[in-house]
Amino acid sequence: MREKDCPISEKYGFRIAQLEKKYSKEGILFIYNYVGQIRAKESSESDLKKFGFTGPYFIDSKQTIINALSVKTTGEVFILTPNRQVVYRGPVDDQFHLLKSAIKPKVNYVSDMLDNIVSGGKIIPKVIPAPGCIVSRPVVKEKVFWSDVAPIIQKKCTVCHNPSSSGSINYLSYTDVSDRGNMFKYVIENDLMPPWFVHSDMVSFKNDISLTPIEKAMLLKWASTGFKKKKKTESLLKIKQEREGIKNPDYLIKLPKPNKIKATGFIPYQRFEVHTDFKEDKWIKEVEFVINPKIVHHITFDIYGKEIPIKIKNKVCQAHTISGACIFYLSLFFWVPGARKHTTFQNQGIRLPKRSKIITKIHYEPIGKEVIDDMTEIRFRFSKKTPDKQIVFLMLYDLRLKILPEESNHKNKMIYSVKEDLLISGVNTHMHFRGKASTIFITTPNNEKRTLLSIDPWNFKLQTFYWFKEPVKIPKDSLITCINWFDNSSKNVINPNPKQTVLWGRPTEDEMSICGFFILLPSSENLIRFHHWSGPRFWLPRLT
Repeated sequence: MREKDCPISEKYGFRIAQLEKKYSKEGILFIYNYVGQIRAKESSESDLKKFGFTGPYFIDSKQTIINALSVKTTGEVFILTPNRQVVYRGPVDDQFHLLKSAIKPKVNYVSDMLDNIVSGGKIIPKVIPAPGCIVSRPVVKEKVFWSDVAPIIQKKCTVCHNPSSSGSINYLSYTDVSDRGNMFKYVIENDLMPPWFVHSDMVSFKNDISLTPIEKAMLLKWASTGFKKKKKTESLLKIKQEREGIKNPDYLIKLPKPNKIKATGFIPYQRFEVHTDFKEDKWIKEVEFVINPKIVHHITFDIYGKEIPIKIKNKVCQAHTISGACIFYLSLFFWVPGARKHTTFQNQGIRLPKRSKIITKIHYEPIGKEVIDDMTEIRFRFSKKTPDKQIVFLMLYDLRLKILPEESNHKNKMIYSVKEDLLISGVNTHMHFRGKASTIFITTPNNEKRTLLSIDPWNFKLQTFYWFKEPVKIPKDSLITCINWFDNSSKNVINPNPKQTVLWGRPTEDEMSICGFFILLPSSENLIRFHHWSGPRFWLPRLT
């Protein structure tokens, strides 16, 4: 943190510049955040010129970084890992804790931590109070609940917390929300809700539900003090629910018969297929999943074209995968907790080849009592004209996955070599109960590394797809690296059996390591060249 008029910032300026010169050679990036609000541009330019910092230098006029890190003083230094975990927060050293600046520091907190990181030592996070000037925070004035708090809850909370979604609590009335002020405060202060633990230095996401600093400050202020209601009746909160969906679908897939969901235990995937009889290709413009999200953990559909050779190995994947394996699906689409059940594609579409078949898989989750599912269906609306781009799905996976008992940080790495320019519109990762964190990064032909997606912590119950605001072009000869981390120790509270050696398998008691990408191709592209294959060939027997 930097501020020109703060004595602590001034005294530490040259020291930090020396640290940057030393550790930037080791791959450590120094970022400077100017927190002063008075003559910020002029003062920050003077500060930068005086000390000669070479790393990115931000003017935090909107206090975005200040709020994200809950900065307290101008003397604080934050050390973050590549997946944005804060492993150190505190002063550069202990010199000014002694209140005698002439005395040399006895403990060099920052350089000691960086030495440990560079050498690959065990990292033990530290938080140490740092001297410096107190950073001013925005003050939220007296507000009215209905005009200032309710819109935030509608936009960022009710995606999940409504009767037709997977959230266990519904926010339908003023009382529903106001009676949970302390809970709001807890989950927001601890960054538990909204559940958005995602980072990328390449893209921003269309479905980002994280709170802005202003929204966060507003909700915390309300949770601590309360805002005026200014309404006489307990009226229904005007929740902006998802649009009603597809009333008159062009095509509909229904359960062949009701499914009985037992009260407890593992429920095998329910699988059924439908053979279409279209005499020409169709383009799916809209998809809607009609489900009970309280019992459906996720649901997928795959499209298999009869005119595509599905039983030969994927030569593209074999040639381009450096580690792991991969599948190019003609199309795969799914609903998972936290995702919207209705999706519309703009100038894009999913090809449904003539005389193709659609295989649907449903993963149910027991809720403590036996229930019947007789409502699940998938609705489609077709485009009247050929879209500009078609959507295919690239899946990277590793059937050789093996995690030893009590292994708390197992690393599974997969690499895909890009042999032609790729256009990616979205990405996700998939693991089971032992999933811990995930990162996907791109290494360009000039050896530049960029993070496409980083999730930490990873949550089994929130396996959403992350849609980019704008498609990302991955240049030819780049490498896509996917790394998934797993915790098979007894410290993992949802681990079914920490004494088990975990192998690849479909049941959630086993594990999977998958990274998926929605790829945009020209609509005229001949998909036969991808040598699509799936089905039984994909679910191989577990390796031993």
